[in-house]
Amino acid sequence: MSSFLTFTKKELIESMRTYKVFILIIVMVILGIMSPIFAKITPDLLSSMNLAGIEISILDPTHIDSFSQFFKNITQMGLIAVVLLFSTSVCHERIKGSCILMLTKRLSRSSFILSKFFSMALLWTISYILSVVTTIYYTKHLFPYDNVENIYLSFSSLWLFVILILAISIFFSTLFSNSQYSAMIGSFAGWLSLNLTTYIPKFKDYSPALLSQENINLLVGKADIKNIYYAITITVLLILFFLLLSCFIFKKQEL
Repeated sequence: MSSFLTFTKKELIESMRTYKVFILIIVMVILGIMSPIFAKITPDLLSSMNLAGIEISILDPTHIDSFSQFFKNITQMGLIAVVLLFSTSVCHERIKGSCILMLTKRLSRSSFILSKFFSMALLWTISYILSVVTTIYYTKHLFPYDNVENIYLSFSSLWLFVILILAISIFFSTLFSNSQYSAMIGSFAGWLSLNLTTYIPKFKDYSPALLSQENINLLVGKADIKNIYYAITITVLLILFFLLLSCFIFKKQEL
């Protein structure tokens, strides 16, 4: 356990030294600020456009529009930033040879993988919390704010979905231990594959991708809560599966 904590501390320090933590926090906070502001000014932007005499009836934006913009931003730009920053974590250590040094200091290979994942998950969690707090703060100041349904479930569902993306990134970074580009492409492919499962009739009601697509429906009471909990269960199982598989592969690899 002491070696695990030591390596996790080393990972967090390395994230600060390479500015990963600051980049992610800045990106997430900016997205948190942009979401309510963009939702607020969008009707004015549309009304000022010259649409060849076509009249468009635009409703006043609400706090739901702000949250909708937030979820769109995080599932697009936010997730891209996460994958770009973390998808090569294991193979980068392999290529530069630093993992050999750590493994000779009583750090097991499983602890190496799990420590990588834990530090990535911690950085994502901190950044996401700051982004959520920021967007809620500005939303309350820019819009009439009513109580919304399932707000904790809605925001935590997206958090858990990205945790799964991190586990998938760890897997591909371990599998393609000598190619950072392959690890990155594999991570994006895993993300895309999850989203595609919502188009398969037999899987769409249980897909982990629901955790990143049904957030607004949760807030307005239109989501099937049972399916969301099914998706959460499957997501947790997939996280464990990819972590265990990553540990197994890493144990079999020659350093």
